[in-house]
Amino acid sequence: MKSSQNKWKRDLFYLLNILVQRNPLIAHKKHIPIYLSSYQATMSSCDQLILNLLRFYELNSDIDFYEFRPFLFGSTALTHFSSLNQNELKISANSLDEVKKSYFKVINSFEKTIITNTIVNFPIKRKLVDYGLHELDQLLTKNNENEENSSDQIYDPENLLGLLPLGLSFEDLNMRLMTARILMKCRESIEGNKKKKELWIEFYEGIQKGLSKLKKIIPKGHKSGDKIEFPRVAPVSSQLLSEFFNVIPNKLHCVHSILANYVIVREIFDFATIPEFMILMCSYELNQEEHRLFLLNTINDGIRDELDFKLLNNTPIIKMLLSCFGTTISSRKIDLLILKIIDNLIVKAKATEFLTDRYGLLLWMYQVCINIEAFEYDSIDMIISIIDHLKEIFSNDAEKSKLIMSAPVHYLRNLQKQNCHQKRF
Repeated sequence: MKSSQNKWKRDLFYLLNILVQRNPLIAHKKHIPIYLSSYQATMSSCDQLILNLLRFYELNSDIDFYEFRPFLFGSTALTHFSSLNQNELKISANSLDEVKKSYFKVINSFEKTIITNTIVNFPIKRKLVDYGLHELDQLLTKNNENEENSSDQIYDPENLLGLLPLGLSFEDLNMRLMTARILMKCRESIEGNKKKKELWIEFYEGIQKGLSKLKKIIPKGHKSGDKIEFPRVAPVSSQLLSEFFNVIPNKLHCVHSILANYVIVREIFDFATIPEFMILMCSYELNQEEHRLFLLNTINDGIRDELDFKLLNNTPIIKMLLSCFGTTISSRKIDLLILKIIDNLIVKAKATEFLTDRYGLLLWMYQVCINIEAFEYDSIDMIISIIDHLKEIFSNDAEKSKLIMSAPVHYLRNLQKQNCHQKRF
């Protein structure tokens, strides 16, 4: 849609908000399909106005929103509602069989790329609001209850379940509590299924035990007698947990056997470390590079704040990544991911001082600069990005600034310019 059309649409829904609030009697259930069809599930002002309208209708009218299941939106909702006349809509709403099958249509309406982007980029500072992640509660619970699923599989082609662990890393306590509640309901729904999925039951039980163990860790500054709040999980741990949800249903995934074995053998999901890090990083199987890429991609995508550095620093992971760079078990792709992880630790986790003082990051970067090959353009771009961030952070530290400037930065920038020139032609 063009920008001018977007503006008209936003202004229209702004006007509708004013009209409905001034005269709630004009709210009619025939408006709901139009609102759902116009909603695009973005953070735009237009979609926020539509959500505000739906919320107003829900609270201030006698409209039964249950009639509009399975709550599709966008073009999918337009197709759904336009193909149903009033009688068919009533039959659909009153038919239990139709209700049980309708969530398949909802799940299939999600796009995997959008879900993946949501998992990687969802803002952890967001608070519990209406139409948030917790709105997936009933949908995911019904999916777990479905008896058409096989004994160890759950229908989730788009990794919708991967959205669940996100809430465990939110700064807002209510978001974390809501996520824990949904996870518990998912476990209960699986246990109540005739075809019990033992692997999934063990998985949910391991998550529950892991959270209980995390809660027993007394935070710094805690006074005796004070109530311990529900703990916040490091985003990198919730990212890995999300990958577990993605991999377990997919037996063809390169790390399925490793992660499934972890769930079966270990009775607890350890949120204080990166499960199976050594096994994946030091893999000797034929697809060992895929194992390392999976692990490093997960760590890179998961780093959001200081809590992630605290987790990684309490394990030998950072030291091992620095040692692995440029060795025989590495590759150009792996080296690039290691550089991205270092850059994220500097920018997002604000761990620069610790990395330079404890791990000798500046000397390590100097060695990387002088050993880099001229054709490794992506790595060169990332090295320059790291150096620029270090220069900005240590602008008031003469000694460290001098060490940073001793690296062959001008040589790398010339290589970067040559690469840009080649891409242009």
